Amino acid sequence: MSKKQQVNFRIDTELLEALKEQAEVEGVSYTDLIQRFCKQGLGSGTIQLGSSTIQTIDSTIHDAIQPDFLKEQLKEELREELAESINELVKINLEGVRGELLGE
Repeated sequence: MSKKQQVNFRIDTELLEALKEQAEVEGVSYTDLIQRFCKQGLGSGTIQLGSSTIQTIDSTIHDAIQPDFLKEQLKEELREELAESINELVKINLEGVRGELLGE
């Protein structure tokens, strides 16, 4: 067991309350939670939030945003294809009308 030392420092009241709430959810002391966050921050640069990490959350957000981007891109491609098809139909129809007018 490592040697422990009491440390006194100031922390934002709202942050402390959030830490206490998270610690309660996880069933650990907020001191243990703060120590875990410090170790993780110093070690890997990834902070653990319950069963998720910031990287996991970031990935989830990215996945949620990506489909909307793809939908918009697909809509634009479909609009272009539809416009091309309409132009082709109009051209064919005009050629038919022209042929009828000229008796072809």
